[in-house]
Amino acid sequence: SAETLAKWFDALAVLQRMSASSAAFQQTAAELVVSPGGLDGGAVVTRRGASWRVEASCLRRHELATVLRTDLLEQMAAMQSTMILSPSAGDRGNDVAVVCAPIVVAGETAGAMVGFRRPHGANGRRRIRPLEAQWLELVASAVGGGFCRRDAEEEAARHRILLHQAFPPAVAQLLTRNGATLEEALSPCRREVTLLFTDMRGSSVLARQCAPAEFNRLMTDVLALITDCIHREGGVVIDYAGDGVAAMWNAPANQADHAERAVRAALNIQVGLPQLSQTWRGQIHRDINLSIGIHTGKATLGNTGSADRIKYGPRGEAVSLASRVESASKAFSTPVVITEATRRRLLQNTKCRRLGKSLLPSFEQPVELYEPQPSGASDSSAQHVTDVYERALASVERGELHDALEMLLEFERTGADHALVETALQHCRELIAHGAERPATLAPDATWRESCFDVSHLLAAQHAERP
Repeated sequence: SAETLAKWFDALAVLQRMSASSAAFQQTAAELVVSPGGLDGGAVVTRRGASWRVEASCLRRHELATVLRTDLLEQMAAMQSTMILSPSAGDRGNDVAVVCAPIVVAGETAGAMVGFRRPHGANGRRRIRPLEAQWLELVASAVGGGFCRRDAEEEAARHRILLHQAFPPAVAQLLTRNGATLEEALSPCRREVTLLFTDMRGSSVLARQCAPAEFNRLMTDVLALITDCIHREGGVVIDYAGDGVAAMWNAPANQADHAERAVRAALNIQVGLPQLSQTWRGQIHRDINLSIGIHTGKATLGNTGSADRIKYGPRGEAVSLASRVESASKAFSTPVVITEATRRRLLQNTKCRRLGKSLLPSFEQPVELYEPQPSGASDSSAQHVTDVYERALASVERGELHDALEMLLEFERTGADHALVETALQHCRELIAHGAERPATLAPDATWRESCFDVSHLLAAQHAERP
């Protein structure tokens, strides 16, 4: 009747709106076979390889639980069509009628809706009517659709988890909004990125001096400052290693001003250090100092972890160079050092102090290095340091070591104190002590070094001293 059909479709709509992941979904489907379906029992069974498992059931008579026919289920699965088993007219020992409708997911039989009927009381029906079988098919179709939604939801959740494991939250959300699959997001590609490496100076000494819990809290505060500055400039944290952080810009999202962002992040980190030092001075009795190196270059992006432990990040020479530049900042006694490749991508009004060329470990060619200056910096003493240093550097590059030495000594005699000039003075004395009218430094075969301040021997010495 029209009233019966209305009840059926109302009940079906309720089932379709339910979450297939909920505990009630399959139980509701089994109950629909009985009411409003009109059969005496219903069940949801799923296929697990060669076996069948009852997931939910609604039985009016407990003995009906024993009438599941695996041969009928296998035939239904093979043909992927509804099967009806009716009792023989003369068979009073088995008067149960069974109907099985396949639950299809992604073209495969994933289970079945099973309905039962046995004559009892005033109900003398012994067979399954075609309309009742069609109702079971509708319920099976709704369950199959629910299973598809459930699988899609579980895959989406797994995808989100993996994205958040491999990417920072903001990047993972961006990729999710763009509909990128994990495979697409991790697909290897080569592109230009700006890389930033940080390292805390003297952390090994602090690790020995502080209690473990205290040192851990200190490092948490330091890394929180660094991470916050990186994220505020849209950077992606690649990794944390000990007391250092590696980050990048322009991947996976495009950022036309990636070099500017990285330099701003580095300078903001330095701005935040005095307050952090003040907070911790009572415990560690010293300032917190960081070395930061930045380089812009081509890198291979993709999964830098394993198949089981995914981690999105860069590989290649640019990564190694950025790490070496961070180490060079210690040799120059400057907090932030960038390469010429990064400086070329900065705005024209960005002030940078030229530090000179340096042969960094593992690299055959010298790299031009710079120290970026804070935006709006107009300190006359800072400008004086820049003038003295750059004039001394120019003299060294012309082979006029004694002139460079005199400039640096004159700065020292004024009572001014600046770590960069002191480092340059020490190196200039070393060059003269080795008898070089043109700076040949400590490596005799490196003829290109005749026109550069070389810090490679200082870096090597620092590396050897590192715990």
